[in-house]
Amino acid sequence: MRKHAAWYLKGIRGAAKIRNAINECETRDELAALLLRVAEEAEVQAAANAEAV
Repeated sequence: MRKHAAWYLKGIRGAAKIRNAINECETRDELAALLLRVAEEAEVQAAANAEAV
C-alpha cells in the first residue's frame, strides 16, 4: 500500500516529506490518517491561494 500511495504523489511539490512519512506508517489506519491530513492541508492551501488571486 505504501508503494502505491507514494507513487500517486509523483510531481507534487513537497512530496518527499510526505513519502517519508508514508514509509514510517506501520498500519493501514496510520496511513489513512496521514493521507487524510495531507488532503485537508492541500484543501486549506488551495483555498488560501484562491483568496490571494
